[in-house]
Amino acid sequence: MSPSVPALEVVDLTVLRDSRAMVQNVTLTIRAGEATGLWGPNGAGKTTLFEGLVGLLPVEGTVRVANQDVTGRSPTDCARSGLVLSPSDRGIFPSLSVRENLMAASLILPIPSQRRAQVEAVLSMIPSLAPFLDAEARTLSGGQARLLALGRAVSTRPKVLILDEPATGLAPKAIESLVSVICHIREAGVGVLIAEQNPRVLNETVGAVALIRSGRIDRVGPPEEMLHDELESVR
Repeated sequence: MSPSVPALEVVDLTVLRDSRAMVQNVTLTIRAGEATGLWGPNGAGKTTLFEGLVGLLPVEGTVRVANQDVTGRSPTDCARSGLVLSPSDRGIFPSLSVRENLMAASLILPIPSQRRAQVEAVLSMIPSLAPFLDAEARTLSGGQARLLALGRAVSTRPKVLILDEPATGLAPKAIESLVSVICHIREAGVGVLIAEQNPRVLNETVGAVALIRSGRIDRVGPPEEMLHDELESVR
């Protein structure tokens, strides 16, 4: 992908739920290797926006991934184009092993050698999963399960990874590991869009924060500016 081409370009996007506009007129650009945070109260429209981006809800406007128009396409087609959502409910298969979870996600890649190589890349990026490859996902701790969910998303070889509140319910040590992995994903050239209620996670992983209120992007700025009051309250 050319550095001049955005990994994700969202133009004047409106997301509909039951024919009602729940998110309106969103415009965002994320380049390869960049991360943007989405900050706002519960009910502001963060998850709705994400579901519209990946084809789970109808939209008006434009969504492009590496200059390819994916507006209104199915979640599977979006994933094949490189736009992947890691949902807040983690999206793992409890009865499958860690290895099977990763391999199942990689099936979206057309060539077996690509699948194997991508799973190896995931284990290089998240080495803490390696000791648990043969363990059922149901036996993992909350932090390990969150990392597995990230690993499944990366197993699809995304151009853009959307993370919906990845730190929710995690202990401080698990959050440290999560932050490290998100930074590795970004450094590998993936564009990242994160909704998160923990201001420290955003401050340590993103270069910009978009404030969303009542389904609209209110403003965008650097995390230390946008999250100043919240960061001061947890120091």
